[in-house]
Amino acid sequence: MSHWQETERPHEWLRSLEERANAYTELVRESGNLALAAYRFARAKRRVFERGDGIPTLRELRAAAKTIASHLPADWVTGSVLLAHEEQGLHMSEPPSR
Repeated sequence: MSHWQETERPHEWLRSLEERANAYTELVRESGNLALAAYRFARAKRRVFERGDGIPTLRELRAAAKTIASHLPADWVTGSVLLAHEEQGLHMSEPPSR
C-alpha cells in the first residue's frame, strides 16, 4: 500500500482497503501489529472528515481496531491480542474534559 496515498489521498486509500481482497490482512502485516494498523486507519478517517489535528481519539482507535479485526482471518485476532496491541502506547488524543 502506498504511504503517499494514505496521507495525501486518504479517501482513496480507505476505499482501496474495502475493494481489495486481503487488504486488511496486508495492512496489519505492513504495520507490524493491529494497534498501528488501527492508528493508521483511524488517522486516515480523521483526514477524510477533516477533524481536528488528525490524531485519533481512543474511541476512534478502538472502532478502527474492531473494523480491521472483523476483516481478518478468525485465527489472527483474539480479545487479548487487541488489548495487548492497544497497550503498546500509541499516541492518541482524547476530547477535553468538561
